[in-house]
Amino acid sequence: MAYKKQNFTNGQVLTAEQLTHIEDGIVELEKTVENIPDSGDVDLTGYATEKWVCESYQPKGNYLTTVPDGYAKAEDIPTKPEDIGAQPSGNYLTKETDPTVPSWAKQQNKPTYTASEVGALPNNTKIPSKTSDLTNDSGFITGYTETDPTVPAWAKAPNKPTYTADEVGAQPKGSYLTEVPAGYATEEFVTNKIAEAELGDKEVDLSGYALKSEIPTKVGQLQNDKGYLTEHTEIVTTAGTGSAYTATVNSIKALTAGVNFIMIPHVVSASTTPTLNVNGLGAKTIRQPLTTNTSATAPGTANTWLVANKPVRVMYDGTYWKTVEIPRPSATGIYGTVPVESGGTGGTTQETACSGLGAVAYIAQTLTDEQKKQARENIGALGVAQVRVSEITLTAANWTERSMNLYSQEVSISGVTEYSQVDLTPSVEQLVVFYEKDLAFVTENENGTVTVYAIGQKPSNDYTMQVTITEVNV
Repeated sequence: MAYKKQNFTNGQVLTAEQLTHIEDGIVELEKTVENIPDSGDVDLTGYATEKWVCESYQPKGNYLTTVPDGYAKAEDIPTKPEDIGAQPSGNYLTKETDPTVPSWAKQQNKPTYTASEVGALPNNTKIPSKTSDLTNDSGFITGYTETDPTVPAWAKAPNKPTYTADEVGAQPKGSYLTEVPAGYATEEFVTNKIAEAELGDKEVDLSGYALKSEIPTKVGQLQNDKGYLTEHTEIVTTAGTGSAYTATVNSIKALTAGVNFIMIPHVVSASTTPTLNVNGLGAKTIRQPLTTNTSATAPGTANTWLVANKPVRVMYDGTYWKTVEIPRPSATGIYGTVPVESGGTGGTTQETACSGLGAVAYIAQTLTDEQKKQARENIGALGVAQVRVSEITLTAANWTERSMNLYSQEVSISGVTEYSQVDLTPSVEQLVVFYEKDLAFVTENENGTVTVYAIGQKPSNDYTMQVTITEVNV
């Protein structure tokens, strides 16, 4: 192996490895010198002589003659704590002697506790997960047998009763034809007749027999002489949205006038003119029939006129789906005289009805102050009820629950006495809202204290509305 030159600096301490490498180089060189032939010139350019190598390096065995800076002598290394400024050995605290610390807190290891010492259950405690794991020490009922003598035995059975077709007045299943009707032949009979006949030039007389294709195979081919039910009105829950309902109705194959079914809206309607698409046959508008004539229709009274999960029968009239059982009354179709108490004014007499319509207030606006004064005097002299109008605000926060679906709140109205009759006169827009929310209001005057009752649900909004105060003579 060729010797690899090493580079050193002045004062550098050589390691054993470096010196060994030099020794190995010398040995290798000696071997090379020994192998030089006796005759001939050998080119030793670039090779080191033994003398040069020995003079160039520190003699073997004299690696360190002095302790280098930064290194310590054996006598300089501290052997006792006080040599480095530490507390002398043996003067440390070896045990806790504070009398205020209990002995258990002086132990080297932290204390251990049992489950009972910390108020816990032992780790082998079984926590009950079902009632059968518990002891029935209070005599709870674990089984029940109906003993009410008013309940018949069949109603106490664990399974619902079964009925025969005869018990419910129905025809037995699979017994539509119990025998071949007169004038018809079975397939077997016809086959046997043909087999018995001598075929050839002779003809087989099959007069009076029916062809196989003429034998009825469906109930619809038979005469319904017993009046069995052949159709029914389907009840279908819709899908889609509140403005575009869809429905799958098995009995409707085409949109022809008169087809109908009972529709259960899955969500409240979102339009006065929602559409209905049955079996993908096309979306048609749902409208209310008017009482004017059989072709007149109108949109719903409000966007939410079709209530979720409330059934309604709809019938197709060739153009629209009509809610045939919730028609919309037509003013032109009203027959007879409408009584005062049924006119929607809230009044039961002509005077209170006019007040409800605002007629008194309107007439009063056309009178002069002198005429108003004279009118009041005349009304007082005649003993006619005096009517005036005021305004109240019913706040959502002031309702008090009186019973289920009944809420109340007192209102303050200036000038109301124990003889005052107070009637609410909401606006048309408010009436629509109340109708949609299935909400109604009534008033009560108890010795001059006016209370308003909300029926149906607790109002969630504030309402400001007009009231009519009628003074009733005693």
